[in-house]
Amino acid sequence: MDFPLVMASRSAGHRTRKLVMRLLEPIGLHPGQEVVLIELRSRGELNQTELAAALEVEPPTCTSIVGNLLRAGLVTRTARGRENRIALTAAGEATADQALQVYAAMEAALSAGLPTAERDAALAALQQVAAAAAAALAAPTP
Repeated sequence: MDFPLVMASRSAGHRTRKLVMRLLEPIGLHPGQEVVLIELRSRGELNQTELAAALEVEPPTCTSIVGNLLRAGLVTRTARGRENRIALTAAGEATADQALQVYAAMEAALSAGLPTAERDAALAALQQVAAAAAAALAAPTP
């Protein structure tokens, strides 16, 4: 089989997910939960449609993650007119800060030993691959 870009992307994604799982476990989070907390930390309260769009996930996925975070006391859901707004609790703010520290540790681990120029080139290439995947997803299905 000769699909080097597909296989390298898949491998990098799989290993990065395993790393994030390991680093999030001590703070009581599962992959996907940290990005919700970080997004709310960055943007303030959002409705679930806005949150799902920002995270590029399907609304049912967002609903499930938010439900788990509600049960953990990390977010609140408040009715504002005809919509529900999701916001961080104080515990959610603290956990979002810990998640940002996890991301900083991951960034350091993933770039360890890479000269700045190589890191920048890898980042640019990954961004191009992500853009190409987004374009392929947006194209009509044959």
